[in-house]
Amino acid sequence: MSLQAVKEGATPPEGSTPSHDIELAPRDEAIFFLLLGAEVEHALMVQYLYAGYSIDPMAAPAEQRATVQKWQSDILAIAREEMGHLITVQNLLRCIGGPLSLAREEFPIDTGYYPFSFVLEPLSLDSLAKYVVAEMPLNPNVPKKEMDEIKKRASKGNAGVAVTRVGALYKRVLDLVKTIDAGDFQSGTLGYQADFAAWGRGNTRAPRDGVRPGPSEPQVIVDPIGDMKAAIHALEGVSEQGEGQELCPHEEESHFMRFLTIYRAFQNAPKGIVKKVPVNPTTRQGQKSSISNATSILWAQLSDMRYRLLLDLLSHALSLSGSLTAEAAPSPRGRLIAGAFGEMYNLRALSGIIMAQPLADPETEKRAGPPFEMPYTLQLPDLEPSRWRAHRDVLTATGILITRLLKLDGLNPDNVNYLNTLAAQDVAFQSYVAQLLAPSIAQGL
Repeated sequence: MSLQAVKEGATPPEGSTPSHDIELAPRDEAIFFLLLGAEVEHALMVQYLYAGYSIDPMAAPAEQRATVQKWQSDILAIAREEMGHLITVQNLLRCIGGPLSLAREEFPIDTGYYPFSFVLEPLSLDSLAKYVVAEMPLNPNVPKKEMDEIKKRASKGNAGVAVTRVGALYKRVLDLVKTIDAGDFQSGTLGYQADFAAWGRGNTRAPRDGVRPGPSEPQVIVDPIGDMKAAIHALEGVSEQGEGQELCPHEEESHFMRFLTIYRAFQNAPKGIVKKVPVNPTTRQGQKSSISNATSILWAQLSDMRYRLLLDLLSHALSLSGSLTAEAAPSPRGRLIAGAFGEMYNLRALSGIIMAQPLADPETEKRAGPPFEMPYTLQLPDLEPSRWRAHRDVLTATGILITRLLKLDGLNPDNVNYLNTLAAQDVAFQSYVAQLLAPSIAQGL
């Protein structure tokens, strides 16, 4: 049975356990739902980023600007934590022998055990309601009348379909993990897995020492997993960070509580703080939210190519083991991880630029938005030299887009500086790739 079959099924009743109609062995079934979980984490991360980027704190009155800035910071922090969840799911898949996956849905679908249909949209009460319900625990400590109203609004924002709790999926995986044979947890894969030391840069490790952090500070979970105990610990940590279950109540505010706090306050939000960006922007022409301004299209295409590069670098890095350095310089694995973090920052910078660009011609108040369109493939070549060639080709394509943008008149000077800096970084990366490929080319590989 395919993941699509689960996703296209009827929306499960609240509190139900994810299931399907073909009986699988526990390890196999855990892999099945972990792949679905990876798609969910990826999709939530991108949707939260778009919602966070859509906020304009400077449009708020001076006395409310700090509050609006905190809403944005909290949402973007949650998105970064979702990235940690996504990577931890990859670690668990690696440990129990499943394939890694950075896939996600791109177009609205019948959700099944997806929390809600994938949609890039500016922040609103409807979208916040969806986020609250998706992240909520089974029995939230919220007045029933208020929670019922939020669920009703969430359903309205999801084309009339009830929003599903992400926690139900992780509860199912947790139950399955406890039944997997001990010998199927492959501790020898730890060298290939992500850990906080390599992947937590710029963030704080999710605390386990009784110290409660500030709510806007990302608390990233990146747990290596070598046995059942570590798998259970990681799954409980991911679930707790989302739902705020009473496992370790001293820890940071959950995604559920942070979104609920924003939802309550957003009902009295100052007008004009959400940018006039489209729902589901696309570079494909002839659609309702098509980006048709010539300059904006180039920026959007550049963003999509950097998104592709990010996914490729993540996938490649998770296929390698070993030190991050070699002879006082970055090892290939270290260079891939550093490159992935660089692309995360590039996507934020490009999103800010795109959301200041016109959506169409003639120009109106409507702005464009980063499409986050998936590449034509997420599969990297089997042979290592060809993987580096894939990165080289993406860099070549982005170089063409950068050149086209720099030839345009009237570009913001800050944007010109950014493009020149990006081009210089790409040249350095291209040089690194060429050095790596030289021995392989000599061998005909």
